[in-house]
Amino acid sequence: MTYTIEASVHGIAVYKIDQYPQTSVLAGQDRKTVVDFYDTLELAKADYPHAIVGFHDPQNHIDGSFIGNPWEVHS
Repeated sequence: MTYTIEASVHGIAVYKIDQYPQTSVLAGQDRKTVVDFYDTLELAKADYPHAIVGFHDPQNHIDGSFIGNPWEVHS
């Protein structure tokens, strides 16, 4: 398990990065869960000194599926 510190619309966010359990359709893939929000990067780093500063994209997917409506028309 790791933590990241990222900018968000609510200030500075701390996220926990771990793995979805085997009972999930996303089993074994990265799970990103918000832990807390801070006003400054310094405050977040003080509470999570080993966190990685920067965005983490889990890039989750479900095999054999897609997200969205294939019939949706965009103009």
